[in-house]
Amino acid sequence: MKSLRFWFIFAATQIVGLLIAIPGTPHSGMGFWVISGILLFPGSLLAPFVLDRLGISFGYINLPVTAVFLNLVVWSLAKLLLDRMRRKTAK
Repeated sequence: MKSLRFWFIFAATQIVGLLIAIPGTPHSGMGFWVISGILLFPGSLLAPFVLDRLGISFGYINLPVTAVFLNLVVWSLAKLLLDRMRRKTAK
């Protein structure tokens, strides 16, 4: 997969995940937050633990920013691994 397409998919997934979380409230049901959590996975799963470990309150900004940052790290590592595997099979 070309790098530009890979990062476009990353950005689109993160933006849609963040935008879907906005209308979600405890009173409207958890559907929006579940879909958002899936799109922002694994950052949505790891961010609360990282923020708690650092002693930072979750907040409406801290949690999504941390989730996207963690996803950036995970997706970058996945991209490096995929490129390395592709180079090995091309030999």
